[in-house]
This record gives sequence, structure tokens and C-alpha cells, in this order.
Amino acid sequence: MQVPVLQPHHPLHSKLLTLRDGLIESCRLHQTSPSIKEESPDSRKMNRRMLTKEDEAAGDEVEVRREDQDKINKFSRLHQRELNLEEELKVKNKEKEELEDISTELELADEDDTVPYKIGDAFFHLPLPQAQELLASSTSRVEEEVSALEDKLGTVKDEMTQLKVELYARFGRSINLET
Repeated sequence: MQVPVLQPHHPLHSKLLTLRDGLIESCRLHQTSPSIKEESPDSRKMNRRMLTKEDEAAGDEVEVRREDQDKINKFSRLHQRELNLEEELKVKNKEKEELEDISTELELADEDDTVPYKIGDAFFHLPLPQAQELLASSTSRVEEEVSALEDKLGTVKDEMTQLKVELYARFGRSINLET
């Protein structure tokens, strides 16, 4: 069975629109989904949840002061710094792991062998003890860098936590700082 489509100039068109709008409003008040949905481009892109009456009542508009905006901006910068530090830490940990693997391999090598050791862009054939010394110094340098990065990351996370507390105290559920 084919359903007829009412043209905008049809006399029943406006009555159907009024009924549809009333149904949508009724469903909104009773927090149920309507069987007739009016889809806009935004509603197709994003599924939004409706606020409850308590959320609407609690959602009083809070004025964003200059110092609040500064805190939000600082939180954003700290979040970006946190992401960069985590990436850098990941790279350094990988480098540290590789150095430890090479150190383990060199322990199995013969004392009289020369080992190719990369310095800059060139490889030099060094005696095993000298290569192990250079490797140990490189490993300790990378461990210090990892430790410094972990300290910086901890400081950034502490600052972010403090800003979250302050901003959530001011704005409540009106702001989302979850990263």
C-alpha cells in the first residue's frame, strides 16, 4: 500500500504538522522518544541526551569570568603538554628497552671481538669493553631522561587535577574536563 504524500499547500498538511509538534512536545515533557522524529542535520550527526528536570533546574547559567577562562585555557595547554610528554616518554622507554636488549646481546659476545657502535651517523668498530662502557653511559642518560619526563608528567597531572577541582566547583556539570 502506498502512503500519499501531502504537499505543503494541502489543507491537512498544517493540521498534521500541529499534531506532530504536539506529539514531540508531549514526548519531551514525558521524556520518551516520539514515534515521529523531526531530523535535522545536527541530530543525525550527534545523538544528544535530554536533560532531566533536575538537570535543567541545576543548570543555572554561570557567568564565565576572565579568571575562569584563563583557568580553562591553562587546563587545555596542560592537557596538550601531557599528551606530548606521554608520547615523548613512550619513545624514551622504547629507546631504553632497545639499549637493554643490546646490552644483553653484548654480554654474549666474545671479549676479543670488535663491535660496530653507532656514533652520530657513522659506525665505529670498537673493542667490546669500550662499547659496553659507551652503552652503559647511554643507558644511564636515557634513564635520567625518562625519570625527568615522569617528574614533569606528574607535575602536569597535579596541576590539571587542581584546575579540575576549581573548575568543577565553579561550573559543576556545565563543564567537561575529562580527558
